[in-house]
Amino acid sequence: MFLARQVIDDFISSQNGAEVDLDILVGEWQLLWGTQTEGESWSTLASTGLKDFQIIKEGGQLKNSVSPFPGVSLSARGNICKTGNNNTFSVSMKEGAIRFGGVQFPLDAEGEFVMEILYIDNKIRISRLNQHILVHLRIANAA
Repeated sequence: MFLARQVIDDFISSQNGAEVDLDILVGEWQLLWGTQTEGESWSTLASTGLKDFQIIKEGGQLKNSVSPFPGVSLSARGNICKTGNNNTFSVSMKEGAIRFGGVQFPLDAEGEFVMEILYIDNKIRISRLNQHILVHLRIANAA
């Protein structure tokens, strides 16, 4: 944990206060590492992007997807928008679903979050979402 935190701090210090806009966030991201609080529900994990994949589209549409087991997936959809002149974004999750094979049920995944981009380049994104530090790898740019 200590080594991971040290590497993350090195990345963050290299950002040099560069301003981030929504366009650089557009694409598909896979979670590499994240801090986590014990006792969090699956819906909280899905709505905050703490597992598996996140897709951000032009215009700020956001989808988080979690696949905890084969044949089971959880998803949450919402929006992301920049707040002010810094690297802070407002994330608003509106709806969720859980899928078992071909059957889908609604899931309470609503929530409002503040995400701060601490570091970003063409491949890596380090962000703070509430008390969590998240490291994502870009797996695809916007289509």
